Amino acid sequence: MSNQKKLAQHQAVQVASLAVTILGGTAIWSIHAGIRDWSVSAPLVVFFCILTINTFFSIRYFHPFEPARSRSQWLINSILIFLYLLLETSFNDPLRYTIILTILFAIATVKYLALRKTLGTDTTIERKIRVDSYATLVGVVAVIGMFIGVQWVISWTLAIGNIVANIYLLWANPLYIRPLGIFQRLTTKFRNLVSGKK
Repeated sequence: MSNQKKLAQHQAVQVASLAVTILGGTAIWSIHAGIRDWSVSAPLVVFFCILTINTFFSIRYFHPFEPARSRSQWLINSILIFLYLLLETSFNDPLRYTIILTILFAIATVKYLALRKTLGTDTTIERKIRVDSYATLVGVVAVIGMFIGVQWVISWTLAIGNIVANIYLLWANPLYIRPLGIFQRLTTKFRNLVSGKK
């Protein structure tokens, strides 16, 4: 691995760590200062925590490929940061939270569609685009469900679904990284179990 690539990966880890630290810190402040009813907010907080973990790996993987002076990527990233912060102010309002979340995934899809011009036919970004597109669609359905009036059910469905999705995307069939050591062996066993192999 070249020194330039190592430096880019190191910078990506720093950027991802900084982003997650800021999001985590502001989320803790929002939770401490603003939660009124945990029966309403708990699934939204759980979803946000899992989303933040996924965001770390996403930034760590894709940041080195983002054009350094791209105004469009800078604008999209700024909008995404703003939407993350809006999510943190919406832990008491499931409908508002879900609408913002849906917009966030839609903007993220646009981001990676634009980044695809840089990466070309990279399979990871193609999977990322599909994942964010599906998440946007799920968000639209969830918003409709919220309007119907089953907010508690929808909130917990989203939270549990996000946990399951990220177990798959970060461990069972990694989107950004390959598991090492025991995790690799467990992943192989899991895939064999799913495929029916012994």
